[in-house]
Amino acid sequence: MARSFQEIEQQMAEHGIFLPMGEQLCANAENWKRFKPVNSSWKKNKDAYFGIWEHFLTSGKSYYFGIFGIAGEQYKIEHKRAGWTVEEWKEIDSRREEDNRIVNEAIENKRKEASEKAEKCGKLEIQPFLQAILMSLKRKLSR
Repeated sequence: MARSFQEIEQQMAEHGIFLPMGEQLCANAENWKRFKPVNSSWKKNKDAYFGIWEHFLTSGKSYYFGIFGIAGEQYKIEHKRAGWTVEEWKEIDSRREEDNRIVNEAIENKRKEASEKAEKCGKLEIQPFLQAILMSLKRKLSR
């Protein structure tokens, strides 16, 4: 949980993930955003990502929670005690379990989507390959 997007950018920078010029963080929840970080050595174009949720406290202030990562590495947005009143911190603390559940469900949904996509692509590529093998076997058996 963070108070601002700048805090999240700092956390990302601690892990070597830097937003390119013109790219900004936003509270996007389920619509994770992918981007190519500055000085990326990865060959793929968009190998970094973030998913950020925003919640409002009864005081009217907002806080952010979520996840960011690069390639196979992922990190949850960390919370800092500084800058919150005692009441606000208690409210944030009481919501922590629910916030973690939301993020974990989103991660699981992304994994399922990726798995289904990979399975679909795999079937499309394997079928012609298997058909070619079957045709070759049929030819050999018919001789």
